[in-house]
Amino acid sequence: MNRVKRLRKSLWGGAAVSALTLGVIAAPVAPLAGADEITGCSYGTGGPNDKALCWIDMSSFGEVTKAQLADNPTGVMKPLNLTIGNYKFTMNATVMAGKDGAQGVSAKKLPTWGGAVMGNTQSGQDYFKNTSGSPALYQIDGENAAGPLEKDTVKLSDIKVVDTRDNSEVKEGFSLVVADAESTDDGEGFIWKSNSAIKEYQEVVPNTWQTPCSGSKTGFETNEVSCIGGEKDFVGQNRGIMMAQADAPHEISSSFSNGKSAVGGSSKQGVAFAVVFTTLSGGVTVTQDGGSDGSFQVDMSTEGQQAGTASSDGGQDSTDPYPVLSGPEGSTAAYTAKHVTGTGQGAYDTEWKCTVGGEVVTPTLSEDGMTASINVGPNQNGNCEYIAVAKGPKTGNDKEIINPNTTAYLNPQSVKGKGEITDVAFDNGEETKTVPGQGKWTIKLVDGQPQAEFTPEKDYDGPVTPQNYTITDQYGLTAEGKLEVEITKTPVGGFSIAKSLNADVDNPTESFNDKLFNFDYECTDSEGKTLKEGSIELKPGESKNAVESIGEIKEGASCKVTEKDASVANFDWSTKWEIKGGTITEEEPDHVVFEVASGKPGQPVAVGVENIYKAKRGSFDIVKSLSGEAAAAAANTDFKFNYSCVVGEKVVASGNKTITGAGSATVDDVPLVSDCTVTESNATVPGTSLQSKITPSEFKLLDESDKPVEVTVNADNEYTYVDGGFTITKQVEGDAVSFAPDEFTMNYQCEAPTYGVEENDEDKPETKSVELKAGESTTVDDVIPGSKCKVWEDDAPAKNKPGFLGSSTNTPGASWNNYYEVNGVKADPAEFTVESAKTTQVTVTNVYNKEGKNGLIIIPFPIPFPVPGGGSSTPPDGGSSVTPPSPVTPSQPAQPGTPVQPGTPAEPGTPEQPAKGQPSAQAQKSTPSKSLANTGANVAWLAGGALMLLAAGAFFVMRSKKRNS
Repeated sequence: MNRVKRLRKSLWGGAAVSALTLGVIAAPVAPLAGADEITGCSYGTGGPNDKALCWIDMSSFGEVTKAQLADNPTGVMKPLNLTIGNYKFTMNATVMAGKDGAQGVSAKKLPTWGGAVMGNTQSGQDYFKNTSGSPALYQIDGENAAGPLEKDTVKLSDIKVVDTRDNSEVKEGFSLVVADAESTDDGEGFIWKSNSAIKEYQEVVPNTWQTPCSGSKTGFETNEVSCIGGEKDFVGQNRGIMMAQADAPHEISSSFSNGKSAVGGSSKQGVAFAVVFTTLSGGVTVTQDGGSDGSFQVDMSTEGQQAGTASSDGGQDSTDPYPVLSGPEGSTAAYTAKHVTGTGQGAYDTEWKCTVGGEVVTPTLSEDGMTASINVGPNQNGNCEYIAVAKGPKTGNDKEIINPNTTAYLNPQSVKGKGEITDVAFDNGEETKTVPGQGKWTIKLVDGQPQAEFTPEKDYDGPVTPQNYTITDQYGLTAEGKLEVEITKTPVGGFSIAKSLNADVDNPTESFNDKLFNFDYECTDSEGKTLKEGSIELKPGESKNAVESIGEIKEGASCKVTEKDASVANFDWSTKWEIKGGTITEEEPDHVVFEVASGKPGQPVAVGVENIYKAKRGSFDIVKSLSGEAAAAAANTDFKFNYSCVVGEKVVASGNKTITGAGSATVDDVPLVSDCTVTESNATVPGTSLQSKITPSEFKLLDESDKPVEVTVNADNEYTYVDGGFTITKQVEGDAVSFAPDEFTMNYQCEAPTYGVEENDEDKPETKSVELKAGESTTVDDVIPGSKCKVWEDDAPAKNKPGFLGSSTNTPGASWNNYYEVNGVKADPAEFTVESAKTTQVTVTNVYNKEGKNGLIIIPFPIPFPVPGGGSSTPPDGGSSVTPPSPVTPSQPAQPGTPVQPGTPAEPGTPEQPAKGQPSAQAQKSTPSKSLANTGANVAWLAGGALMLLAAGAFFVMRSKKRNS
């Protein structure tokens, strides 16, 4: 962001001056006489208070050389006349040599050079661009000598301001601002003088730039100010600029302080002057939609007096800034919006956007929200814009493919705007439309959504003319959509293959969800002649037509479907085949043979194939050893080892083993494709500190070529006697230790006894922290006996794991909580008193448990399924999309003509993470959702439902074909 320093000091020497009047916001309403007239100066765009600063045009100077200044000791003088609204300025501008000579100046447009702030875009922000004329006086020649040298001086004198409405002289309520129009390098600067005290108006510093006057900044709040640039923080860095103000001055001047930079080059500078008032402006922006034509008006007033009006029925209407004389308390402006004509206000989203000095402010709103009020400080610009955006309805297109002599049901999706959708019609303005030679269209609203039907004429199978329709809401706003119907030439049949999968563990090498399964098929007649053959690729959850037309296969023909390359390394697998509408004559794990029609002429077939994968298992050994001077003290300790093996975010094996003293244990039944982690708990021994090393703590049961390997986990505990102070030992346990962080932050704080001595700040307890891994200890022995200590741990939630089987979201892999023990006794909080010659044992144990999520995600079969011939369109039931059916028993086929009720399997919830400092209640008591039965069985019922829908749909097609014949 740009750093803009604004001083909120009183800008006026006398009492508060009431606002005299305000200007018009914008045409088309006629402005007050002279209110928007601006001559002799101009406002730039961009930058802080850009609409309050009217930059004086110095074009009349042209070029004043140092030779001219040498010949004219009193300088070169030009009269300046300015008009800003109702105020007319007269003054004399003089350029003269400084006490150390002159370099000459010329009037320049902004920017004076590419590295200047004014007139440029710097760091992505515009600064006072698009000014008129030549507001800057820029030195002609460079100075190569070392400074500081006081050179050319520009002085504005005999400044007089008159209110043209009554010809009275204005003696307060305005200011003159002088600004750096280039960039002040080290060795350069300005000397500003005025008969009125000079104050800092603002620093304008683009993002990453250095502040101005970093060498020295003196004299503010006096009649003479010095601003000198300092060395840059780094090479190539530019500086922002300083702007200074004098309130209602008779005279103000700026002298250049030149000198060669420490890094070389010559010194040239520029200066600009501006008249600054408190200014007010406003506007209205209207965006139309859906045929809306509403117009809005904004009236601006101050202190109860009408100040101007802006109106729009599309686009933006705004104005140049209007000057206001105000006192040190600023001015209050009120903006009132109203709807004038056309589309009602209720069809629009409306808001106020207000700024003061270029910064967004929140206005005070009236109860109905139609009036916004802001307070504008002295020498700032205030602006409020009323924004009205029409929100009409939106609607979409729809297309259906049907067989001849069937009805198409179309359900385009519509979204309401601000108003309810109340009407729908075709382009003829009616809800019915007959197209001669094709058929009849109807459309209606059902619960705010359009529903259309098309019934073709008998036996018509030609092209259908698309139809446009229009929805209308309560405000008369509209949206259009298109409806299309395609009629197939001939009903089709054949057989389809549907693929499902059941895996207890995902394959981390290639997710089952992404695996392509290849099928070959061949249909032969009774003499063995090939009628049809081909190949299909399917992913789990997909279904495709194999043979489109039953006419390609003679009734009673035999078809063989073969699955290829279904085996997966380190998995055992089997295949289950199901046939609907045919009789299985041969079944093997890799293929099935069936007879078409199953004795029912013309009935097509649905083939379902489910692959069941079970990961191969292995084992690993844990070997426990003891070392260190205090190893004998742990000889009879029961050490608890927690293990957790995961695939993706699913814990597939977990548990614990106990080893007493030095010894070993074996963990069996671990999926070979999983990643395993082992941690140790219950390892603390009184009077000792512990350093535990588990190698490897994380491992696989497969080598780099995915071959099984033997894994031995060596766990060594090194014990050292300690005397006094306290130890902190970190332990991790649970059935999901794989998700534990690698390190944990332990904090402790001890407060020494005062023994009656008054405490001072140096005696306050200090919080210290230490990073520990699981199984590590730290000893704190520099503690005065009698000290009261407490130990706590930073939050250590489970690590996020990548999505499993196609999931794209990272979620915590486990729930967690922790508990504290002091000398083997649970304590919350862990607080204790350090005793002399006795060591306090503090154990911090984190428990990570797996969530109920099983992680297995299967893409559901599309419903309606792609039955042979692309299916038939059926009337909708409450919407345009259908979710997977409820589980059904494969041996109980669905009855034709009975609609399938939708049902959506529940998704498991995302586990919440604990709050800072203590685990949350959810984390301590993480309970799996009761709707997490999304296992391989889910896939089975999806496959079964798919098969029956395939068969039923194809049955309807063939029955229709027979009836038409």
